[in-house]
Amino acid sequence: MKISNSARISREFYKTTASPLDRLNYAKELNKQFFEKLVPEFKTDKIDADIYINNLHEVSPPNIILQVEKNTDKKQVGAVSLGTNKKSIAGYIMELPIDKNNQISIYDMDTCMHEPFHYFVEMNNPKHIARFVSYNKHGKKDEFEKFYWENLYSKQDKFDIKELKKNLDEFLNNLGSKQKLDFLQNSRYRLSEEKYAYEQGNIYLDKIQDIHSDIIPHKIDGHHYEEYHFEEKIKLLNDTLRDTINTIRENNKM
Repeated sequence: MKISNSARISREFYKTTASPLDRLNYAKELNKQFFEKLVPEFKTDKIDADIYINNLHEVSPPNIILQVEKNTDKKQVGAVSLGTNKKSIAGYIMELPIDKNNQISIYDMDTCMHEPFHYFVEMNNPKHIARFVSYNKHGKKDEFEKFYWENLYSKQDKFDIKELKKNLDEFLNNLGSKQKLDFLQNSRYRLSEEKYAYEQGNIYLDKIQDIHSDIIPHKIDGHHYEEYHFEEKIKLLNDTLRDTINTIRENNKM
């Protein structure tokens, strides 16, 4: 499955901003521009979803295809996924908390800045998408996703890094070398992106409360994401990836 030009920004961009930090900062800059366009649109505590979408399209590169929909999954408040057809990854689908009147609430600004950040990161990182394509070729997508959602992108009140390492090692033992690398790299990309997305959502929820204190009279908190233990899990994935690469290299010398 190829990656269409409508799912990534132009190749010229990659020649000038190739580092992961540059791409992260570019995603943050686009999110900042979007927020600045969105703020004056709030005259009350709600805006029409069409206003939100139009402003998002104005900030986005013109070649990118993005479809915004009402979130219908009760297990989540928002999401960004790849839009695919039979031959290619053609763009993105963003799901948001849009009410029955097709409006978005200012009180959901954490989610409504979290999801655009995902979108800006993904269109700006074709390696992430290529890794996803490779990830799906193994015939183990369901198995990979089950472990990811149950063990990595999940909240734990009593988090035990040793138990997670044990579970991860057991899971990887059943995979081939390429499968291990794809799973570990894909998982660390995803968790790192989630950590930044939660940070972005909470930053802009705080900002809009300061700007629109006339609309939001009392302080509201953003998403609490400490129980995901992102930092510890990302470190474990990085350490395990390093050890896996070293093992593969040593085995290839034999």
